[in-house]
Amino acid sequence: GTGNPRRAAVLKLASVGLDAYFTGGGFGDEHLDRVGLLRDGAREIGWSEGQRLVVIGDTEHDITGGKAVGAFVVAVATGWTSLDDLVAHEPDALLPNLSDLDQVIALLLGS
Repeated sequence: GTGNPRRAAVLKLASVGLDAYFTGGGFGDEHLDRVGLLRDGAREIGWSEGQRLVVIGDTEHDITGGKAVGAFVVAVATGWTSLDDLVAHEPDALLPNLSDLDQVIALLLGS
């Protein structure tokens, strides 16, 4: 899920050739709160309760929303939210960015 409107999210993914890997999700123009956005977005892609879910985000809303839906939450310090604020919301993992792909994959496989 993303706080972006659906159309903007699709355009962003398409601009870097990733749109084919994302078949749906929750979007900011369809939900007022992050919990509903994440829950409905996960269901849209076929997730059901009890299955593993990972949320990667750069705001405190991503962390609290991910926790509320029972996801493993990875905070990434690439947005406007300060590192201290991200830490204060207690994500399961915290990365400075996603540039070290091996680190990201190892983290996700170990979650």
